[in-house]
Amino acid sequence: METQSTHSEAPEARLGILENQELESPRGVLTAELYAEFLALYLLTNDLANAKFLWKRIPDEAKTESDELKAVWEVGKAAWQRDYHGQCLRWDEPHNLSLTLSVHSLKAIVGVVNSSAKKT
Repeated sequence: METQSTHSEAPEARLGILENQELESPRGVLTAELYAEFLALYLLTNDLANAKFLWKRIPDEAKTESDELKAVWEVGKAAWQRDYHGQCLRWDEPHNLSLTLSVHSLKAIVGVVNSSAKKT
């Protein structure tokens, strides 16, 4: 079972992997770290509805044990309220450092993919 993102896969591909992992995992539960990545990817791809549904099905213990997961959800709440300035501020908070690096890497990948698509 693959758990770490390689940052070379498209966000949609990584979302598919995480969705399958959740379905195939014991009791349908992932680690808080994977939920944070999962939620961040939904937000990155602007899939707010699935982000909200994911948040509702994440076990309460994962929500309380992971500051990073809670911080990602703060970004999600800002996105839901169309508070774009708040979204940017929340991504850059210090406890989001590892996730911020992942998101910046993914944004770069998305930019490269989009640039390549426009050239063809």
